[in-house]
Amino acid sequence: MLLSLSASAAGTLPSADALLQTVGYSPEEIATIKTGQIVRRETRGAGDRDLNLGYAFFVKATPAALNKELSDGVLQVIDPNSIATGVLTGASSVGAFSRLHLKPNTDARVKQYVSARPGTDLNLSSAEIGEFNDLAHFATRAVVEKHLRAALLDRYQAYKTKGLDGIADYERADGELRSPQDELTGVMDGLALQDFAPKAWASMLHYPASRVPGTREVYRWEHFKVDGVPTIALTHGMSVPNGDAFLVMQRQFYVSEGFNCEQAIVALLPVEGGTMVIFSNHTSTDKVEGFPSGIKRSIGRGIVAKQLEKLFGKLQRRNRATK
Repeated sequence: MLLSLSASAAGTLPSADALLQTVGYSPEEIATIKTGQIVRRETRGAGDRDLNLGYAFFVKATPAALNKELSDGVLQVIDPNSIATGVLTGASSVGAFSRLHLKPNTDARVKQYVSARPGTDLNLSSAEIGEFNDLAHFATRAVVEKHLRAALLDRYQAYKTKGLDGIADYERADGELRSPQDELTGVMDGLALQDFAPKAWASMLHYPASRVPGTREVYRWEHFKVDGVPTIALTHGMSVPNGDAFLVMQRQFYVSEGFNCEQAIVALLPVEGGTMVIFSNHTSTDKVEGFPSGIKRSIGRGIVAKQLEKLFGKLQRRNRATK
């Protein structure tokens, strides 16, 4: 039986019921979680473009033990739909993107970049559109890839230096802008974790200005297929301690097309007898109503969710074996 959350370095936390109510779970769902089951549900959206998924469960293990198993997966495992990927470290250089190529569908994708316009499929800033348009329409794949790598490097370095404030907007038709910065800030504000893991939450919101000792992080560029469409993303993974609690995050702060950005967070919060695990995944898209069904089904079921569900199953089997 879950009675109350244990004391941590951040102070005494509220009861498990109060915690789950705060993040939006109903009394019926809370009762189910207390029986040791996983409860999946749509969570409160951060805005009109927000597709979201969440779930929670309780396990008889410490947050530190869970964090090691979970964060190792989140920070290291590669998406099975990956075409190519690479780790970004320090200042990096365009050489870090040497394995990124506009394959498959090379001719169409090269044309897509050199003829980019506001409101077309690609997520690009006004400056990026101008730079690609300046390339000749007969530019080779190598030339376009060189400019693409430079644009991705600029976005990575801006985010690494300024965090969410460093994310350039996407240019849309009729002068509209789409701001991943605003979308991700809204997601962080809507997590309701400020009272449970305030230092870790602040570190993720105000990164890199508010860094917590013991934080683990990794940056990657990823080239993968989403519903069959080759997509390029810049991803930041973090595991941040907060007393006895941990927050584990995977944030795609740039996505080339299909959707705008995505963030998944797992809260590992100490309770009597173990850990309350709360997962939240938010994906921003301009096509909430008309989002392709294949992609919509995959929302919230990326690396973080798969690793979390794998861990939950492993712990369930372990618990059954010890009874």
